[in-house]
Amino acid sequence: MFERVQFFLLAAAGMVAGGCVVVQQALNATLRSELSSSAFWAAFVSYTAGVLTLADYNRRVKEFTPTLSGPKYRNKCESWLKYHADTPTADEIYRIEQATSRRLKDQGAGLRRVDIDALRT
Repeated sequence: MFERVQFFLLAAAGMVAGGCVVVQQALNATLRSELSSSAFWAAFVSYTAGVLTLADYNRRVKEFTPTLSGPKYRNKCESWLKYHADTPTADEIYRIEQATSRRLKDQGAGLRRVDIDALRT
């Protein structure tokens, strides 16, 4: 069963990739007419813009590190939080996770189900 599903997924991926090639050729043709130049120049501009965009994306991703992935919080999984909920580190982790919530912001690790129900009303 798995082999059949894998086959169909790979076939679908091949069809999508083929469709992308057609779309890329159409975009290059449009770019060529806009630039009023050869197909080589249009392909070069298209490729260069794609590479520069990807390079910028890779640079930004490399610079970003989520707060909870830092060395201070490394190896602090849900099991650790369950058995260390009363520690200051657990409270910091909860506050970081709650920072973007309108209702849970700065509630910390001491939040109980009753408190959450009260915040909802």
